[in-house]
Amino acid sequence: MASLVDALARPLPPLQRAPRALAEALIEAAHVAMATRQRELHAFSYPNPDDVLLVDVDRGVRLAFVGILPGFRLPLEGYYAFLALKNGIPVAYGGGWELFGTLDFAVNVFASFRQGESAFLATELLRAYRRIFGMRTIVVDRYQLGHESAEALRSGAFYFYHRLGFRPRDPAVLRVLEAEQSKIAADRSYRSPIPILKRLAGAEVYLALPGGHREPEKRLRATDVSGLIARLIARDFGGDRGVAVRESTARARRELGVTGWTAWPTAERRAFAQLSLVAALIGDLETWPSVERRRLVRVFRAKGRGSERTYANLLDSHRWLRRSLEALVT
Repeated sequence: MASLVDALARPLPPLQRAPRALAEALIEAAHVAMATRQRELHAFSYPNPDDVLLVDVDRGVRLAFVGILPGFRLPLEGYYAFLALKNGIPVAYGGGWELFGTLDFAVNVFASFRQGESAFLATELLRAYRRIFGMRTIVVDRYQLGHESAEALRSGAFYFYHRLGFRPRDPAVLRVLEAEQSKIAADRSYRSPIPILKRLAGAEVYLALPGGHREPEKRLRATDVSGLIARLIARDFGGDRGVAVRESTARARRELGVTGWTAWPTAERRAFAQLSLVAALIGDLETWPSVERRRLVRVFRAKGRGSERTYANLLDSHRWLRRSLEALVT
């Protein structure tokens, strides 16, 4: 049986941008699917109908990836939610958010469709995310595995991801897993009880692709950057975020050599202003090579443009920014 890593390397039918009418119909299908199950997803609440990507795969499955309107996007990561349909019927939803080559992935297959094809769906979704983001590491967080989620515990989510090739790195979880695998090997009818599944869900699990992070548990996270920004605002601006944004924007415009500011679209100026708080963390920004500063301007502007895919790819390729931020949190 081919591994998930091998599957992600196989060619995928091209992703297509959905025509506006089809995009709106898919967004409405997502709204209905979520409302009837009393669930909500940020991207489906603030969808961008001009940034819906489609791919049709085998077994009558269509995957629709929904971007977020610029004013409602996550502060740093690139993000697409998805709706999976089989023969036109919604069967799963979830999302993927990516930062510097690491994709956090979450999938929820609707209960009535969990028999048999969940692994196929997860594989095809990750193949599509690979096309969108080009991630090199995939992470599934504790909640998806069963931490504070009774539904994930009942469904055996940890073992679902384990069969796909995801592995924990936390020593305590590894010890529990080793003991459980010994019990399973000795008795094929054995099933891990709920208390054990809770312990297995005690830490993230990872799948490393070529070029992936060797120690993904030590990766730079958006929460790390948010924490640095919060401390910066408290220390340098008396806790006033509005003042921090205004002064950081002025500084970033000056140090990055921004021109034609007033002619920029409003969404791009807003995105640049919010990301200027990230730039404010970098003490030597004005000493960067001019080409790297120009590239950073393109990254910041892209956050307010039509496609999150473009933004995420530009951000991922900006090694100066990544290394500067990593140096601040290590």
